[in-house]
Amino acid sequence: MLRLYSTFTLKRTISIIGKFVKQPISKMDEMEMMNQAKYLFIVLSIIFHSSTTHANLQVYMPDELKPWKEWILHNKASYQCPFDFNNDQHRHCQWISYLSLDLTAQKSHFKMTGIVFAEQWVNLPGQNSFWPDNVLNNKTPLVILSRNNNPGVFLPQGPFEITGNFLYDNLPESIFIPPDMGLLDLTLNGKTIHDPFFQKITDYGFLPARSKSHQGIRCMFKYFVYLLMKSPCS
Repeated sequence: MLRLYSTFTLKRTISIIGKFVKQPISKMDEMEMMNQAKYLFIVLSIIFHSSTTHANLQVYMPDELKPWKEWILHNKASYQCPFDFNNDQHRHCQWISYLSLDLTAQKSHFKMTGIVFAEQWVNLPGQNSFWPDNVLNNKTPLVILSRNNNPGVFLPQGPFEITGNFLYDNLPESIFIPPDMGLLDLTLNGKTIHDPFFQKITDYGFLPARSKSHQGIRCMFKYFVYLLMKSPCS
């Protein structure tokens, strides 16, 4: 589970441990000692909780029930998808971690990576007037169908890496992109666009050029941490 944490966090943790070993506590500033100890406690608690959580996800199933697994999950594939911490009915069965768009005057290329937790439809960038071509998933051709006037593909459970092209006479004013997306890498005529203008049209969409009057987009993030405290002697 250590691989989930950044190199910076690990280096800082190791340096703090080394500082406690090499430097007597009596020579350390009281406030510094409290801050270092607090940081070390938080990191070790998260590592411990992540390890125990990973172990708890391995659900035991008796051999007598294994033949019934497919029957129980029939039309309930979403049960295998992660859900919100406060709402087990709101499940997320797909996660698009990265989308790269390289747009030029007459031809464009896209690459989309992510994971599907249960087989389902995944939206592709583009629309009926801007249809993707030569779409592959891990170098395997895909059948593209129109769903709600947008291109989509049906993917099995597991990770995916989808690539494709766009052919057109003129670069369109706007391009639809999937809403549940992590990172966007946008290049327009060889120039990286660091702050594209997003405009919500139905459920998803963005404009490749930013308006001069646009003042930016404010985002609010909430980060939840669960700490499990136990006595070593218990």
